[in-house]
This record gives sequence, C-alpha cells and structure tokens, in this order.
Amino acid sequence: MEGAKKEGELLLYSSWSVQEAEKMFNKFQEKYPFIKAVLYRGTSESLLTRIVAEDRSKKYLFDVVSLPTLTIEVLKRANIIGKYISPQEKYFPEIFKDSEGYWIAAYYMLNVMAYNTKLVAPRTSPNLRRPSRGQVERQYRDGQGSLLLVCRCRQNHG
Repeated sequence: MEGAKKEGELLLYSSWSVQEAEKMFNKFQEKYPFIKAVLYRGTSESLLTRIVAEDRSKKYLFDVVSLPTLTIEVLKRANIIGKYISPQEKYFPEIFKDSEGYWIAAYYMLNVMAYNTKLVAPRTSPNLRRPSRGQVERQYRDGQGSLLLVCRCRQNHG
C-alpha cells in the first residue's frame, strides 16, 4: 500500500467488464481516496502477452491483475506474480484460494448444462452419459481467443 500511496495510483490489469471494474473501484476509492484506481482492460490472451513482455523487459507496470485461474497459473509457474496473503483470506473457503497464497478468487462462474427431456433421454443417451471429446461441449469466447470446455456428465446422469 505504501508504494501505491507514493505513486498515487493503482493499476489493475483485468478482463472484467467496465461495469464490474467501476463497482470494485468505487468501493476501493471509498476506503483509499488518496489512490486513483486505473483499469487497463484486455482479453486474457492480450493481458498475458503484455505481462510476459513486461517481465522480459523488467518494466513492471501493473499493481494488481485479475484473470481466469488458468491464466494466473501460467503467471505463477513463470514466477511472474508474487504471493500475497490477504487479511480477508480467512473468510474464503479453500476452493476459492490457491494453496500456496498466490491468488484468491474474486468471483466464481458456475456453468450448468440443461437439456430438453422431451428430445433427449439422458439415461439412454451415450453422448450424455459418457461424452467423448467434441460430443458435449461449450465454447467460451474471450476476444480473439477461446477456451474449449468438454463437459463430463457421468456423475449426474449415469
């Protein structure tokens, strides 16, 4: 916090929407009115590329980063981000935090699969009981790139 006081600014790299960032920044400004919160917004891929480039050039510009867990794990393994144990960490269930203290989830996105039971019989459909790659899937788009998640539904329909 002392560094942010000296600079007078906190720079957040995030793929959040502007509306999400504004909500978070408003709360931050209430508590720390002497520090200006600034958002640099990009896709997960563009921010990962930017952060890796900053690390290689030894020019670190961001103070805080909020990205999907997979992207944060890349930064963790590359030894680009540091550990930080928040005083609020104790209020979060273990599933929402990194066991080594590198991150705490700011939000959790739950995806649910639904189907029309008049058109699909889950107990007899091999695609829902034991889907193979490409049979049951959902594609997430984040700007230029995408992450493909293959749903495994055996636990619920087997």
